Amino acid sequence: MGFGKITMRVRAWWFVRIAKNTTPPPDVRLYLLERIQQRRQDIISNGAAGGKTISTEAALKYVLESKTRYDGPNREEYVSEIDRFANEFREKHGPHIPVDQAYAILQELEARFGRVE
Repeated sequence: MGFGKITMRVRAWWFVRIAKNTTPPPDVRLYLLERIQQRRQDIISNGAAGGKTISTEAALKYVLESKTRYDGPNREEYVSEIDRFANEFREKHGPHIPVDQAYAILQELEARFGRVE
């Protein structure tokens, strides 16, 4: 390994270290978030134009997993409410949801409850 390769690795490591320990200015952060949102919308639009769908079960995965994670009061009531919601969702949307409709549902949920991970 030549000296040039070693110095490039050190330089790359140094830049990553600096980047991780800094906070981008608000205008840069807003610009990056807008770019991500635009790219996300482009992917959804292309998928919708191509007739892509997402399975209803995949869309409900996080919701159904929340039943096992819930450790609050009235656990039985919480689980039955999740089951009711999942059944209504399946009846309303069928086995597959077009990606543009799924994205609209995701945006509505994020507006109501915060970002979905």
